[in-house]
Amino acid sequence: MPDPTTPRSRESHSQRVLKAFFVTTASSFVVLALNFVYATVTSRLLPPSTFGAFAVAFSGLGLLTVLGGSSLGLSAARRDHDSVDLDRSLVTLSVIIGVATALVGFLLAPLWGSFWGIPESTEITRVLALGLIPNAVSEVLGGILRRHGLTSRAAMRTATGQALGILVGFAAVLVYRTPWSLAVALVVGPVVTLALLVVVVPRDRMRPTMPTAAVLGDVVYAMKFGGMNVLRYGTSLVPVWSVSRFSGSASLGAYNRATTLLTNPLLNLQRSFSYTLFPELRPNGPVFRSPTAFTDVLILVTWPAVFLGGIGYFAAPPFISIVLGPMWSEASALAGVALLLGVVPIVSIPLGSALEALGKFWVTWLGWLVGAIVIGVGAVFTALSGSALPAMLGVLAATTVGTLIYFLFLSRAGLISLREFYAGTKSIAALQAVITVLLAATKVMFFPNNIVLLATTATIAVLELLILWLVRRRTTFGVLARRYDLPGFGSETGRSVS
Repeated sequence: MPDPTTPRSRESHSQRVLKAFFVTTASSFVVLALNFVYATVTSRLLPPSTFGAFAVAFSGLGLLTVLGGSSLGLSAARRDHDSVDLDRSLVTLSVIIGVATALVGFLLAPLWGSFWGIPESTEITRVLALGLIPNAVSEVLGGILRRHGLTSRAAMRTATGQALGILVGFAAVLVYRTPWSLAVALVVGPVVTLALLVVVVPRDRMRPTMPTAAVLGDVVYAMKFGGMNVLRYGTSLVPVWSVSRFSGSASLGAYNRATTLLTNPLLNLQRSFSYTLFPELRPNGPVFRSPTAFTDVLILVTWPAVFLGGIGYFAAPPFISIVLGPMWSEASALAGVALLLGVVPIVSIPLGSALEALGKFWVTWLGWLVGAIVIGVGAVFTALSGSALPAMLGVLAATTVGTLIYFLFLSRAGLISLREFYAGTKSIAALQAVITVLLAATKVMFFPNNIVLLATTATIAVLELLILWLVRRRTTFGVLARRYDLPGFGSETGRSVS
């Protein structure tokens, strides 16, 4: 059997990266579609308070995942040279750390539930802890494949594992209809993913070995990245905790459903983009060898972000109300902001990935510090008002501020041209501003008729997309799309747009 870490394709580097991005994105769409159906149906089978308990358990899982070796996978993907011994060391470390965090999660589950004031989360947390070990090892195996240009293969197998996990989890909810059954999908998914990755990664890279001093560089990077993620994630729990403590489990359930159906799908799509792009952002990597490549990337992602934000803010509330039903009116009220929480990172995640790939953690630390203050203010207002909305607005403001800080640093470092970025995005920003005014007037006219409001918003969105498609060759987005051979835009003709 040939070594799957040896690229066999004769495609150019840019073609392989582009192909990997589309495969990763397509895989994510399949998982998102399944997850959407899963979230919608389970939301009608179980009460809001159950999802409040699940949100508490899931927040604990996220923190343990950050601590449980997920950053070791990034170290494996980022390294600029191949080493069987280092890969084996990282796999061994991922097993050790995965076991340790799983034990911590199992033992501290009651304390975690008491801290949030929702002890019903204990059983869910303990079930979720079972998935930490396979998840940690899968991250490293996926990182090994990504470093060798096999991102598509890693993404496809990861998506398959997640999809099968969702299907098994859905069956568990239908049969048992208990809070812990919501955790089944997040345990089965990593187990299946690990089994699928083990098949394609050479066995010599998975033999247990005693880590040596040579792996220290990878570990140090993982600790820096993991430490930054712990800070970010810990801060992101502040608004959720404030909702749990001062608004109650039902409000937390509404918060969870709004972010599950709107924020998380967008974040997952962005992670698929970052999953593909991250290895290319390493020091002296292909992206930063070109003086304009990263600015081009940001222009290309900003166009859909502006469109999604402008349209989605108005479409999200009636959409959630129709999909989930009258029991989830609070989730509908939070839907617009939840959608924006997924849109702003479309720009901020590539910026953060670039800084972290370059090792500029002090910039991300500064962004976290300022954002933490803003998030704290939002949490205080939630405590005073009893509403979850201020906490969500605090997170949105913090993400926006962090994005501006990243932009400023990368611009001063000469890695982004603000002038070219502004020239490349001003037309879509102006168009969307006009559309936003039109949608605001539509909302005043048809609120609270959710069906009419959603249909009108969808019609305006389709018309806007049609206009953008007809003039695509005259826009900066179209020129860049042709330059990078994006499907449907043809090849570059040499024309440029200022």
